[in-house]
Amino acid sequence: MDFMDEKYMDYQVLFNIAILALGSLGGFILRAIWSNIKDLQLDHKSHSCKLSAIEILVAGKYVTKNELNKLIDNLSNNLSNKLDKIESKLDTKYPMRKPND
Repeated sequence: MDFMDEKYMDYQVLFNIAILALGSLGGFILRAIWSNIKDLQLDHKSHSCKLSAIEILVAGKYVTKNELNKLIDNLSNNLSNKLDKIESKLDTKYPMRKPND
C-alpha cells in the first residue's frame, strides 16, 4: 500500500478533522462542567458560613431559668388579677342568693 496515495490522505485528513472536532467539543464540555462545579463550591462555602452563623445565633438566645421564672410569675399575677376582676364584675351583676332556711 502506498502511503502517499491520495485516497489514503483524504481519509487521514477527515479522520484528523473528526478527532479534532470531537476533542474540541469534549474540551468545551469539560470546561463548562468544571466551571459549574467551581461555582457550586463557592456557593456551598458561602451557604455553610451563613448556616454556621445562624447556628451560633440560635444557640446563644436561650432563656435562663431566672428569666423564665420571672416571666411565669408575671404571667400568673396578670392572670390572677384579670380573673379577680372578672369575678368581681360577675358578683356585682349576679349577686349570690342566700338559701332559705
